[in-house]
Order: sequence, then C-alpha cells, then structure tokens
Amino acid sequence: MKSLWSLLNVFFGIVFVVVAIHFFLGKWLNLLAGSSNANTEQLAFAGKIISPALIVLGVSVFLLGFQGSKLCVRIGNVSFVIAIGYIVIMVIITMFRASK
Repeated sequence: MKSLWSLLNVFFGIVFVVVAIHFFLGKWLNLLAGSSNANTEQLAFAGKIISPALIVLGVSVFLLGFQGSKLCVRIGNVSFVIAIGYIVIMVIITMFRASK
C-alpha cells in the first residue's frame, strides 16, 4: 500500500507541474476564468500569478512520494506550506484589489 501511495504522489506531482506550465504559457486560461467575464490579459496575468504556486505544489507532492528519504519528506512538507501560504496571500491581495 505504501508503494501505491508513493506512486500516486509522484504521478500527481508531475500532473501539477504540467498544469502549472500550461497556466504560465497562457494555455487553459478558461479553467481559471470559469464563468467570469475576464479578458485575455487578465487571465494571462492570473496564470502567471498562480503557476509558481502550482509548480511548488507539484514538486512538493512529487517529493512526498519518496517516503524512504526523510530529507525529501521534509523539503516536500516545507514547500507545500510555502505554496499554500503564497496562494492564500495572493487571494487576499486579489480580493483587496477587486474591492477598490
């Protein structure tokens, strides 16, 4: 069971990084927009804002797949917390900008 969990972590880490690269390059911007009326420049800007956090999340989930190495697990945990903090800060900044 432990090896299956590690394999899933590695797989989802790679998926996160691929999605982040597509967001950064400006592809799949409709996933960010949902049903909003944002223009292409706003979506491209949002993609460049969110993609670093997704890359770090992908790397952290990838590293958590290597449960045998305590260093990989520690780096994965720290980078996961940093990425989540970055996302929370960016959401708060975006909310304050939108309210002005």
